[in-house]
Amino acid sequence: MSSPGQIAYDQYRFIAEVDWLDIGITTNRVTNAPTVRRHLPGASYVSALGAGNAGEATQFVARIQQPDSWAYIADSLATLSASIPLAESPAVTSIEVCLDAYSKRHSKDDLVAVAAHFYAALQNSASDNHRFTGIPGKQLTEGVRNRGHLKSRLASDRVIFIGDRDADHAQRIYVKTKDDGGLALATRLHRARVENRFTGHQLPPLTWAQWQGYDFSRLSHWFKFREIGDSHSREAHCALNWAPQFGQMRGTGRRKFPHVTRADVRLNRKAYDALRRLAEKMQKLRTGTTRNPLKCLISATEV
Repeated sequence: MSSPGQIAYDQYRFIAEVDWLDIGITTNRVTNAPTVRRHLPGASYVSALGAGNAGEATQFVARIQQPDSWAYIADSLATLSASIPLAESPAVTSIEVCLDAYSKRHSKDDLVAVAAHFYAALQNSASDNHRFTGIPGKQLTEGVRNRGHLKSRLASDRVIFIGDRDADHAQRIYVKTKDDGGLALATRLHRARVENRFTGHQLPPLTWAQWQGYDFSRLSHWFKFREIGDSHSREAHCALNWAPQFGQMRGTGRRKFPHVTRADVRLNRKAYDALRRLAEKMQKLRTGTTRNPLKCLISATEV
């Protein structure tokens, strides 16, 4: 039996991606952030840690945007190491993993509907601090009031932020219509997105080599959703048509979720499968590569 307000998931393509990851790099000689970035293909920015007056340092954090595989990152680091040898194995210091839903009809309404469902049905939130982020001088930060307000703001390209900005785990939900530089994307690339950013104590405690074989489906806990059950009760009607959020775990006893909800098995399976495909994609060798991405990149003085 179908659920009230059920979304036709077969009208979407679900893809999980590593939106970006930060890599801690230690060089075996003093250099600076611009030089590291110049020799590190794919780095969107590089920052120096504990830099001197002239910006000199040996420790850096580099962000790699949308890597297509660990092998790609290994090739980039090997290019850097050929010019600036590394003193120790690199380390993942932060990562953002996202689940994207693309409308097969290229419909903005479809994207708003599924983005609203991502938020309303989200089972496990990083925090109780939920809001639409503001833009200084243009838009105020505001809470999520009701279902109509939720859809209206998502349709206006507003972003739901869950958690504190400097927290070790934060989530964002929105309809992505522009690239990271603010330029409009082609309509076929528009998608509804739910993101999970992990750093610090919330980052999986893995070595560089262990990340190469990481199964991203282990993060599926943060991509689980609920749906309204087959009920015509007043509470179900309210949850479906008015409440901005009905999926979040709220208790620790036998009844952890509103009784009118149940696991959204279809969406949870699509999210899990997308995360598994992401793991497979990240572990593939690049065509024509001869380097082994499982090897640490360490300077000759450490070998």
